[in-house]
Amino acid sequence: EQGSDWNVVNSGDWGGLIVSKDNGDTWAILSSFPVNYYVTDILELTTNEQHSVLLVSAQSHLYNKTEGGIWQSKDSGTSFRKVHHVPTFGLTPIKQQQHGTTAVVLATHARTLTIAWSINYGASFESYDILPWKRGAEPFYTCATLLGNGRLVIGGLTRLEAGLPNHTDSQMFVTKGSVYHHHPHPHHHHQSRHLIRSDQPESLEWLPMSQPSRLDEDSMPKDRMALLADPELHDLLYVAGNAEALAWRVNVTTNTWTKMWDRPDVLDGSLPHADCRNYCWDSQSNRLLLVTDGGLFARERPREPGGRWISLNGDYSALELLSAHYDPHQDRYVMGAQDNCAIVTKENHTYKDMAYGFVEGDGAITLVDSSRNPSRLFGTTQFLGVGTIENDPKAKGRTSSRTGDADDDDDDDCGGLCFVEGDRFVEVPVSKYFSEPSSFPFFVHPYTLNQQDPTKLQFWTNGTLQRPSAIYEFQIPSSVKDADDISPPNLVLETPPGSMILDFVSGGYTDGQPDPTLIVAVSSTHLFVRNRLEGQDGPTTGLLQRPLPVAFADPVTLVYDDDGQRILGPLTHARTVSMAVSPSDSHWIAVTGWPSVDNNKGDESVFLTIDAGKTWHNATGNLRDASGVVGKVRPGGLLFVELDEGSSKATTRVLLVGTSNGILVSFLTAGSSHDSNATISSNCWSRLGSVKEFPVVLTSDVDYEPISDRLVAATFGRGILVLRNAKERLAPIQKSSTCNQRELTDDIAQKT
Repeated sequence: EQGSDWNVVNSGDWGGLIVSKDNGDTWAILSSFPVNYYVTDILELTTNEQHSVLLVSAQSHLYNKTEGGIWQSKDSGTSFRKVHHVPTFGLTPIKQQQHGTTAVVLATHARTLTIAWSINYGASFESYDILPWKRGAEPFYTCATLLGNGRLVIGGLTRLEAGLPNHTDSQMFVTKGSVYHHHPHPHHHHQSRHLIRSDQPESLEWLPMSQPSRLDEDSMPKDRMALLADPELHDLLYVAGNAEALAWRVNVTTNTWTKMWDRPDVLDGSLPHADCRNYCWDSQSNRLLLVTDGGLFARERPREPGGRWISLNGDYSALELLSAHYDPHQDRYVMGAQDNCAIVTKENHTYKDMAYGFVEGDGAITLVDSSRNPSRLFGTTQFLGVGTIENDPKAKGRTSSRTGDADDDDDDDCGGLCFVEGDRFVEVPVSKYFSEPSSFPFFVHPYTLNQQDPTKLQFWTNGTLQRPSAIYEFQIPSSVKDADDISPPNLVLETPPGSMILDFVSGGYTDGQPDPTLIVAVSSTHLFVRNRLEGQDGPTTGLLQRPLPVAFADPVTLVYDDDGQRILGPLTHARTVSMAVSPSDSHWIAVTGWPSVDNNKGDESVFLTIDAGKTWHNATGNLRDASGVVGKVRPGGLLFVELDEGSSKATTRVLLVGTSNGILVSFLTAGSSHDSNATISSNCWSRLGSVKEFPVVLTSDVDYEPISDRLVAATFGRGILVLRNAKERLAPIQKSSTCNQRELTDDIAQKT
């Protein structure tokens, strides 16, 4: 809290600062702080005169990864002044007793290999020391904490110059003695503590600390570590990292590391989520609090063995979802939550009910087959679960249901691609037939159900030395009760050499007629089509290849060893291309995507074809203005909803797109797709719902469930949002739109 003016301040992570003045009930962007900065830390200081000073650090800017620094506000956030220009990760307060209480701030940097001090409440910073990092090691995250005995501990995750691009390490240092210099104060009889300054002859001596393992076992130069000094025991330190580098209790004097999970330290098997972010201390209960990307956890009795971990998430439901779908028969949802499994809710679900993970790891694409009752709800993890490197401590020692677990329907471990039918959990045995991890290169890997026959589950595989890239199909009839009942997959068709399929649709309608062998697929550069009017049926021929109007970004994939096994490292955790196909006419296709994964520059566009890729139309229009964002729109999760069923000539199609600020909609009408001179009329984009109805949040996927007439939005931070009676609610938007009717531009149209 900040006195009477501020209650809560929080970082916006690429957005700036958001503030609440009513204990978190409502939030607003703090307009006085510059936007599009990756905010890393916020620190409030109180001067000797009891004035409040606010410091905010940032590591980079959305459009410039080297532009960071520290800002100071002396008026409770009314205005900010940039006081330090070096990208900064942490602000550590260090208080000394000198003519009253003076707050000294330590800033830890990445890239520059330095730390900096401020002794004037952040009005200015000066570089203090260069840490003895290993040769060729460049820190990409740093943090610090001050022990009760005055010794300073600094840790960093580093990327190594030699070896593979994803070779990371970690280092920790502790000062040999106290950072304070003791000498008698001339006006007082007691000892006063003065911080050693860089302009004094004394210099800190840094001692390396040995570690039981590197703290970034995920090998991703985006991860974090955490350090916290015990508030009472002066040589006790708490350390946290990623994956199996979970949480330790460290006696700095003896350099003794004790695991704070598993026996003998934790007897009940409890543990927090594996990817750690920060520590803090609960002084009221003497508990250690650990922030992770799976929520907030507390370690009871952290100073000694015998304690336990408990979750403090409660009914907090701010999941980061990549996809979500609704089951109209059992009134429940399935969702793919990044870092937190594929998740299913129970029947007749309410938002207050518990949901359950049934595919471990990072939840990805979900699907629902509602042609049967009970429905089948599908979920998967990264790479369709094939060759997933398991560094999660909670997976150690657990026996899979496929290898003898007494519970044959173990909802906590049913493989990498599974479906839920009633109360039964069934694995789809992808890895049994495709064991090479290089066959599934994408974190969010494409698979789908045939729209005419949902018993056919199809998935794309990358080519290997043994076989070409292709789409395969599992047939999963109603008689299937477990994985052993599922027959080996069939080859549907080969995809062109070098084509990396990012999304595809199987089955549907072409020009209003059923098209069960329809395939529409997309890569970063091309559209691939086989429908009842074009292309040929067969496993080795038939896909027509047509260029996209622009090239989108390919996802970053992992490196493979000589055996095709993955080596952990940086990779894209989302789709870079999104595609939607009209449910009544496959000639209508919309695409959008990321311009780059290397930076945040480049135009964000939506393109539309009504002739299966022969001609493309720029449908971007006022997308950016309608989204209202000052950074990136992040269009994705494209979806067609048709308001008038029947002939495609009379259909009004609603094109929906997820953005950084909810869902935008555009209404499209056109003549026959066979008329090469047909024009497409559209109202420009408008937001679906007010911010009270649909909050400001990145929307990664949108799905329409026709039986219940329900739109389902998967958001990255606010869980699932639902619009019931969707078509009835969409129709008035077209009439009330303030945009003028227009024709989509053909400036990039090309005939093939």
